[in-house]
Amino acid sequence: MAARSPNHAALGWAIRQLRSQRELSQEEFGYRVGLHRNQVGSLERGEQNVTIELVFRIGNALELPLGDVFALYDVRRGAG
Repeated sequence: MAARSPNHAALGWAIRQLRSQRELSQEEFGYRVGLHRNQVGSLERGEQNVTIELVFRIGNALELPLGDVFALYDVRRGAG
């Protein structure tokens, strides 16, 4: 399945980069966020529409302010 939009793809890319930097497997990250490993993959490919609640859980799981997540998203989208 293709990404829903360039925005979804950029957010998924940012999440994957930050997860990888923290050396978290998709399984461990999913456990922290409350998603199955397969759902994490779908999220990182930009296939899922993300709720604000999920964004908060992602920030908590990465131990980052949401601004840091969105700053990397902006870089990918060419806004940073």
